[in-house]
Amino acid sequence: MAAKKNHAARKKAAAAPSTPPPSRTPTALAPAGALTAQGVSPSGFTLLHTYKRPDAYQATRGHRPSFLNVLPASEAPCLDCTAYCCRARVVINVPDLLRLCVPLGIHPSSLCNLEEADSRNGEPILIGDTPRHMVLRKAEDEHCQLLMTVDGQRRCGVHAIRPGICRVYPFSYQRGSTVYQLGHVMCPTEWLLSAERQDKVLDDVEAYEQARAVDRRVVRRFNALPLAERGPLAFWTFALREGGAELNLDVGLFLNPKPRTLLRERLW
Repeated sequence: MAAKKNHAARKKAAAAPSTPPPSRTPTALAPAGALTAQGVSPSGFTLLHTYKRPDAYQATRGHRPSFLNVLPASEAPCLDCTAYCCRARVVINVPDLLRLCVPLGIHPSSLCNLEEADSRNGEPILIGDTPRHMVLRKAEDEHCQLLMTVDGQRRCGVHAIRPGICRVYPFSYQRGSTVYQLGHVMCPTEWLLSAERQDKVLDDVEAYEQARAVDRRVVRRFNALPLAERGPLAFWTFALREGGAELNLDVGLFLNPKPRTLLRERLW
């Protein structure tokens, strides 16, 4: 009898909807705009030791998974990589979304899917009662759809406006006793970071966490809406309007589309 009860309890737990862990987005950050100095960002973030200084580097390959081709350590190893990390599940935030949509003129629903939330990389979005995350869509080859191939080499097609998590990857960082990790690291090389380069990486970390703070505010306002108003289309509109106001971006192209008109008479 006890065995049957335990089996029923396990079956019930497996069928219950999973609740994602809460986001670790800091609730207090330094004013945006200041730069990192001496390895500490304005909000107090520091890099964990997932990198090596050039003067301390000694080539070691034993710690890398056997299915990856280990590349020589470098300050810019992406130049020789095949973009394996671009097959990962990329969770983006509201500022990332707008910084892609506005200059590209592409609606959010064409860039992202609202997939089940399963990590701490973003504030869970309640679509109905189901927690979701914005995840970049993939192409048929399972790589990010924003990836392009030039002369046989894979390169990010939106590198200058790529999401914050892509800028920070593959580094982990901490603030006080809180550690921020981006999940499974698939980078097949060690990064060499001079003190100057380390500060630049931490500038990206600072900007990423500032963007996550904006995301938290926007998503929590959406989650506070009545259940019937929390559908997918409603979220895209809400994210555009509220995120645009937070970032001072003009999103009228998406919220007030104008009918297409010919610039001149047809030639045939």
